[in-house]
Amino acid sequence: MATVEEHKQTELRLQMLESRIRRQQVEIQRLEADAKLHANLFNTMGAAVFVLDPQHRFLDINPAAARLLGTTAEALRGETCHTVMHCRDTPPEGCPLKTAVDTRQYATGTMYVESIDRHVWVSCTPVVNRAGEVEKVIHIADDVTERVRMGEQMAASERRFRLLAENSEDLIWTLSPDARFLYVNPAVKRLLGYAPEELEGRSLAHVLRL
Repeated sequence: MATVEEHKQTELRLQMLESRIRRQQVEIQRLEADAKLHANLFNTMGAAVFVLDPQHRFLDINPAAARLLGTTAEALRGETCHTVMHCRDTPPEGCPLKTAVDTRQYATGTMYVESIDRHVWVSCTPVVNRAGEVEKVIHIADDVTERVRMGEQMAASERRFRLLAENSEDLIWTLSPDARFLYVNPAVKRLLGYAPEELEGRSLAHVLRL
């Protein structure tokens, strides 16, 4: 027969086990709540979010990403990012996803996505385990196509302006808000006797006093 002391030890072990189970239950509830919160954030974010493995294969995408690519998470799982988005067998040059996997560091960049003819700003955050290995990468993409195209249009306009100004017989200049020369065309040499580089950066008032 068990002694009184053995009964006490058994009761104590049962109490410790019950306490440990309660703590585990609380932790499970906390983790479940965190998982629900993360799932809600993942599904309601306006930005396109992709979860990929170290081999650049899709694990999951949120609804915004599905709308951007015109597909579903089920259709993408197992496919590589560079195949689906860039229509190629290897990652494109400067790929932030490749950089994040190789360096295990956060990486960003603007990429052209050939499959949808859009420019996107990409941020890639590697999830690293205790062994220091990349388990997955959180890839967030923001469509910046209009911004990029506007910049291209402005650059083209500037090139056309310079072509016209460089060949004009008339004096053409641009000034900063404080009335300093930003650009002076070559006609200034014939009309005022100055080389353009002599005036750039100088104030209009100073030049007019010369």
